[in-house]
Amino acid sequence: MFISTSTLRRMIATINQNLETINCQIDSQVLDLVGNENQICNFMIHYFEEKYRNSSAIFPKIQLKTLNKIFLTVFNSLEVTPNYPDLEKLRLWSMVILTRIKTGHRFTFTKEQHDRLPKEVLNNSLLKQLFRATFSIQLTPDVFFQVFYFFFNNKYCQTLEQLDDLPKKDRSIAELIESLYQFLESISNKLEIELENKDELVLDLYNMDALYYGNSYILYNRYQAYIESITHDYSNFYHFIKKEVNQNPFIKKKKWSQDAINNFFYMLITHWPGLAHGIEKSIPVFSGALFFDTDTEHVKMLQDRLSYFFQDRLKFTILESLTLSELKKSATQYDMLLTNLFDIELKKTRVVVLPLALQTSDLKKIDEVYLDLLQESDTF
Repeated sequence: MFISTSTLRRMIATINQNLETINCQIDSQVLDLVGNENQICNFMIHYFEEKYRNSSAIFPKIQLKTLNKIFLTVFNSLEVTPNYPDLEKLRLWSMVILTRIKTGHRFTFTKEQHDRLPKEVLNNSLLKQLFRATFSIQLTPDVFFQVFYFFFNNKYCQTLEQLDDLPKKDRSIAELIESLYQFLESISNKLEIELENKDELVLDLYNMDALYYGNSYILYNRYQAYIESITHDYSNFYHFIKKEVNQNPFIKKKKWSQDAINNFFYMLITHWPGLAHGIEKSIPVFSGALFFDTDTEHVKMLQDRLSYFFQDRLKFTILESLTLSELKKSATQYDMLLTNLFDIELKKTRVVVLPLALQTSDLKKIDEVYLDLLQESDTF
C-alpha cells in the first residue's frame, strides 16, 4: 500500500505524542527510536513479549542457541539454577540490545561495573569465536556489558552477601532495605503469618525496585489481571498492603507508579510461601440460609450446588420454618437469605431472590452480595 511522505510524517508525529510518556521518539530522518535507552529497550522487550509466543518466533534459532550457551556459562559460574521464564526473558532482552548495538546505541558503564563482568565468559576463546561467527560482533567487555546491562545495574544484588554489603556504600539503599524488613515484619505480625524466607524476600523486592525501568506491559497488563483475579475474594488485603506501603515513610518516598505497586504486590504474594494460604484462612466464611417453596429434595440439590460453587466462602443451611414469621425470625441469624419468595424483607440479613433453576447470572448475584459482605467485614 502506498503511503505519501506527508502521511507518514503525520503518523510518526502521532506516535511520538504517545512515546513522550517513555521519554523517546521516532527520528523521522533515520527512522530510528531515540531518547532514553533504558525506556526504549524496556518498551521493545515488552512489545515482543506481548506480540509473539516466544523469542524463536522473532529471532534466528542459531543466534538464540549461542546466547543460551553464554547464559548457561554465566549461570554455572554464579552457581545459579536457571528456569525457562528467566532464560526466555534474557533471550528477548539480549536480542533487543544487540539490535540496538548494531545501530550505534550504547549504555555507559563504570569501572566498578566493568570489574563485575564474569571472566569465565570474557576469557573463553571458544565462546568469543562463536559469538563473532553468529552475530558478526566481537564479544568485547563493552558488548558483554551492553547485552547484560540490566543485570549490571549498580544497585542490583545477585546474592544475600551483596545485599548485606551494598547498604554500607549507599545510605538510601540502606534505608530502603531496612524499610522493606520493617514492612514485612509489620504484615507478618498483624496477620499472624509466619515469615520463613525474610532475607530472600527482601532481596527479591529490592531487586524488583532496582530493575524497574518503566511499565511492565504495553497493552496487556498481566500483573493487573492477576491482582484483579486474586483479590476477588480478598480485595481488602490489597488495600491493606497499599495502606502499609503508604505508612512506611521511606517506601512511600519512592513514589511508585500503579504498575510498580502491582509488581510489588504480585511478588509479595508469589514469593512469600504461605502468605496466600494465610490470607485465605483470615477470610470469614459467611452464612447463607435457604428457603424455597419446593420439595425438600430440590432444596437439598440447590444446597449441594451452591456449596460446590462457594466452598470455603459461604456455608448454606436449609431452613425448615413452617410459617413466614418463623422464617423471618430464623433468617436473622444468617448473613443472607436465598429464596424464591418475593415478599420477604429483613433489616440486617441480605435477601437474594432466585429462581428454582439457577443460572450463571444467579450465581453472580450471590457473588455480588458476598463481596459486599466481605467489604463490610473489615477483615484486614
